[in-house]
Amino acid sequence: MFALLLFPDTASHAVRSGLLLCGTTVIPALFPFLVLSRILIGILPKRTANWMSRLMEHCFGVSGPCFTAFVISFLGSYPVGASAVVHLYESGTISKQDAERALRFCNNSGPGFFIGIVGGVIFHSTTAGIVLYLCHIFSSVLCGMFNAEPKTHAQIRRIQQKNVPFSELILSSIGDTCTVLLQLCGMIVAFSLISTYLRLLRLSSLPEIVEALLLGTLELTTGILHLSDSASSFAAAAFIMSWGGLCVHMQAKNLWVKAGLTVRGYYSAKLMQGFLSALFALSYLNPTPLYISISAFFALICIIFPYFRKKYSGNLRRHTV
Repeated sequence: MFALLLFPDTASHAVRSGLLLCGTTVIPALFPFLVLSRILIGILPKRTANWMSRLMEHCFGVSGPCFTAFVISFLGSYPVGASAVVHLYESGTISKQDAERALRFCNNSGPGFFIGIVGGVIFHSTTAGIVLYLCHIFSSVLCGMFNAEPKTHAQIRRIQQKNVPFSELILSSIGDTCTVLLQLCGMIVAFSLISTYLRLLRLSSLPEIVEALLLGTLELTTGILHLSDSASSFAAAAFIMSWGGLCVHMQAKNLWVKAGLTVRGYYSAKLMQGFLSALFALSYLNPTPLYISISAFFALICIIFPYFRKKYSGNLRRHTV
């Protein structure tokens, strides 16, 4: 309140910048994917293929329908994947346990932001955007495998499914998307105001990477646009894009809280994904035996850790009984 009274023009400029970002970037990028994801979830069969169910259960400890949300999360942008998971739960397709587990690794960014903004605007290279996008995907998969828990037969809320006409499905998908986008844009404007006031604290005197990481911790786009074309910025961009920023996390949390979900370990999972993505980006820039060995070591840990946890938790349950 004190800052608002002292710098009212700054607050107005920050709100205008946030609204401009929503109108020129966020809404055009998210609207088609949010509508499409809801239509796909509405028309896809509730029973998934056997190979899909086995894959999701074996690798991530969730049921097969989560595969749709996982794929959609890499095609759209934040928080399309989280919205898809919540919609699957609300429609009675997946259990509460599946939804809470899937939200740890199904909230990701899409190729448009990586290739168009990170690669094209920051690094002036489509290849750089594609490499960062692949690091983002690989780190998300490993993060999901690391946090996988043994699948249990959780009860699914039985919701009576009605045959909704396709035209009605489109109208409801558009209406739901508009409601979600209004909430997301409100979050973005609020964090635009916070980031603007933080810059008044003389953050410009800090090194460029530190300033970008601090701002990117709060809001992804602001942090990315403070980077320049350099090797250190490449790894910083990988971390910021996979971490997502508190603004993105508040958007996702706003969706799952209204659905009655409680996601434990979400922030630590996203932080882990950010560090893994930055490590893979460094390995790409410096393909030395040291970086490659470290990357391979952490990837192997993520893959084999669930097996040790499954064995250990199984022994605990056996001794308890």
